[in-house]
Amino acid sequence: MSIQVFNESKVVTSGRNKITSVTSDTTHIYVSLKDGKLFVYERIDGPGLQFRESGEIPNFSGCKKGAIMMHCVEKWNLLFALNDKGIAIHELNNLQNGSYLPNTSGCSLMAFDENRHVVVASWKRKIYVFQLRDQVPLNKCFVKEIILPDTVLCMEFLNSLLFVGYKREYCLVDINQGRSCKDICEISKSTSKPFCVRIQQGEGICNGNGDENDTKEQGEMLLANDRKGLFYDFVGSPARGKGQHLEWQTDAIGGAYLCPYFLALTTNGVEVFNSWRYQPIQTIPMSSPKYIEEAHFLSNGQSVDGCLVCTQQVVYVLQMLSLPQQITTLISDQYKCFDDALTLCSLFPRGKEQLRDQFKTQISRLKGLYLFSEGKYDSAISFLQRGMVPTQQVLSLYPSIIPDSLPTNISPYPQRVFQSRYEENQAIEALLPLLNTRRQQLLMKLSQLKSLQDKDNTDPDASGLGYSSVIHLSVAEEDTTQIWQDLTLIDTVLLRAYVRTNRPAIIPFLRHENFVPFDDAQQLLAGAGMEPELIALYSTHHKHDLAIAQILQPLRDTTLSPTERQQRLMDLVHYLQQLGSDYQELIFDCSRMFYKESRQLVLELFVNYHPVDGGQPIDCETIRQHLHDLSEGDEQLKNDWEKNALEITYLRHCIGDKNEGSPNFHTRLVLLYAQSISSLSASIQTLKKKCEEVETKEEDKEADYSSMLNGMSLMITQREELLLRSKKELLEFLELSDQYDITLILEKLSGNEFLEEQAIILSKSGEYLNALSIIAHRLGNINMADAYCTKIFNSGKNPDIFLHLIKTYLYPPKDSTLSKEDSIHLALRVFSSHFDKVDPIVVFNLLPDSLPLEEVMECIEVNLTKLDEKRRNMLMLRQLAEVRRLAVSEEYMNMRNSSFENTSTTICPVCKRVIGDSVFTWNPNGVIMHTACAIPK
Repeated sequence: MSIQVFNESKVVTSGRNKITSVTSDTTHIYVSLKDGKLFVYERIDGPGLQFRESGEIPNFSGCKKGAIMMHCVEKWNLLFALNDKGIAIHELNNLQNGSYLPNTSGCSLMAFDENRHVVVASWKRKIYVFQLRDQVPLNKCFVKEIILPDTVLCMEFLNSLLFVGYKREYCLVDINQGRSCKDICEISKSTSKPFCVRIQQGEGICNGNGDENDTKEQGEMLLANDRKGLFYDFVGSPARGKGQHLEWQTDAIGGAYLCPYFLALTTNGVEVFNSWRYQPIQTIPMSSPKYIEEAHFLSNGQSVDGCLVCTQQVVYVLQMLSLPQQITTLISDQYKCFDDALTLCSLFPRGKEQLRDQFKTQISRLKGLYLFSEGKYDSAISFLQRGMVPTQQVLSLYPSIIPDSLPTNISPYPQRVFQSRYEENQAIEALLPLLNTRRQQLLMKLSQLKSLQDKDNTDPDASGLGYSSVIHLSVAEEDTTQIWQDLTLIDTVLLRAYVRTNRPAIIPFLRHENFVPFDDAQQLLAGAGMEPELIALYSTHHKHDLAIAQILQPLRDTTLSPTERQQRLMDLVHYLQQLGSDYQELIFDCSRMFYKESRQLVLELFVNYHPVDGGQPIDCETIRQHLHDLSEGDEQLKNDWEKNALEITYLRHCIGDKNEGSPNFHTRLVLLYAQSISSLSASIQTLKKKCEEVETKEEDKEADYSSMLNGMSLMITQREELLLRSKKELLEFLELSDQYDITLILEKLSGNEFLEEQAIILSKSGEYLNALSIIAHRLGNINMADAYCTKIFNSGKNPDIFLHLIKTYLYPPKDSTLSKEDSIHLALRVFSSHFDKVDPIVVFNLLPDSLPLEEVMECIEVNLTKLDEKRRNMLMLRQLAEVRRLAVSEEYMNMRNSSFENTSTTICPVCKRVIGDSVFTWNPNGVIMHTACAIPK
């Protein structure tokens, strides 16, 4: 593909006199002819680059032959001409006069380091180095002579090093050291002519540096080798990767570089390459070209880059199009070379950043639209985002998900026709990141505008607003309205896109702030049959009656399976758990429906109740009263233990999980337990009586009531298990809780049915003796009494508790269930078991005088035996401790009796000095150090 980057124009036609060399400055072209004449052409004002002949100098530089090479260094205001006599130097404003560099006669090449004022000339295998300085005569500019291994065919500076080409290889020459420092590469035999061209980015571009005196080593050198242009860095190493080179069609004899283009001068003309993308982009045919040189002109105050190309009779100017013209050409419908255009944007000079960014935006925009038309959706959306394409224009590419009021395909390229729904969904998925990014930007901007308006509204001087403030507020209101409209459009399209491609994202999207009109969202979700998403929509918009109706609608279907019905009810439970006290009546109405289905559903509703919408949570007391009313209103529940079950479960949840510390709750739970236990006990007794009656009837009438008896026995067993579990839960709660009303509960639990509960309550209130009396005598539970005393003794609440237990056994109350003999026997048993916890003298004084001595002797013998064992154990421990003390003393003495030899070489490991006669410290591990060094700092 050929793209016109350079315009060709003829400047000079010499007739029969052949052209030998050509060069230029910013306003003139200098042409040397074979007969020694120098023609000067001056640029004239007008479109493009136009020149006219302004002068002729015969025998230029005093030579009758033309210069074989010329070079203009405008920075030095000098023109260099290489001819048979050597290198002539002329001032640009006085070309008539000139002088020669010494020792340059017969030289064939010259090269220049403009930053360091160095000129290099080659003669066969030698290089002459000159350094030009102000006020220094030319005859004193010669620096050194460098001898090389072969004849120099080409040379060029890159920073401070000189690239040199021989017939068979390229090498690197360090002119400071005066020698060849590196062999770069061999030259293929098929190479027609070796040449090297400096590849250096333009100075002053937006991404470069513009210091002309900066000599830090950078840039590249292109070396011609077998119809290829190879890139090397400033130290002669390959600068680019494998396959990254230029390749021309015919033999090349020279080249020039104008960033980013390389112009190869071949036998058939000029081939132009993009050196960044390694692509040929333009071919300019010419007849037998012989020389090419880059040129920089000034036209109408603007810099114009180009090249001078000369044949034997003609000089051509190849004018490079301006950057805007190149970019416009590349992005046109004819080429669509968007990547090349983007790379050119980095060449805009400093001060043109705004123009550069405008082009980048335009290129990204066009490339995105083009890629979309080609079906490359991810890349297309990325470039559309980079190109800041208006949202409506992006959405116009998706006619299936945008509102009908929007136009479609606002693009210079054909509308993309999706081949399948899968392809369309891929395109929609690529769109989602752009929409989400734009959405976040709009939300941020909306927040900033709201903050600005709030600030204006709270301004104490707002009553005296001037015209500027009024205009400011009106503009802010207009911006807010536009942002709302854009957000509405984006959210509507987002929802439609999620419906098509990403259903799991719909509910989170609906539950957060969004701007989709409710009616549109409802119609879309209902049409797509997305019930959970529709319920989430109703919930977000606080239309809970619609959500509940949507959940309950399938329950009217008589063919609904029990599992599906249960799942529907659970869905409704989970939905109601999110509603606060503002919807209390709605929640309670639904709970009545749940109660008819299953009491477990009611518990699930209120036990896991965590509202997020509709005010504060319903307080626990209100819920408890509601559960109480539900149970009381259930005619199928005949017994208190059945009615209390729901309320007990909820109270346990409030106290255990929600840490409800209200004494009313704790007291209520204890009373409900007590009521249920009494009811269960009565129910069990009733069932047992019925069993006896049935057994009697079976014996009298000789009838078979076995199935009835089995059923009643099973009921008795189940209720006994429930009774035991209730008793256990009540006892555990009485032990753990400190919040219930002790006086009220003792009053309610005053009968023999709750003796253990009474003992726990009395113990919690500090009445240990009364609690002990109930356990030991009214319950008659010996092991419980012993365990209770151990617990109280270990806690330190009453150290004489075992003495009280012995006393209560020796002098039992009238309502004791133990006989007198059993009580005395138990007292002696406690005395024997816990001899170390009581005062024996006090116990002996408490024993009745009528107690036979034989019964006491056994107890005394056991206790004396225990005391003797304890005494022997203490003596043994004391002897062992004494033995250990002696062993430690012996070890200590042995360590203190150690010795060492303090010589003139004994060094302190801390300060690294000789110990000498200083005070020292000897450590048990054998380390010797100064005492001052041993003291911790």
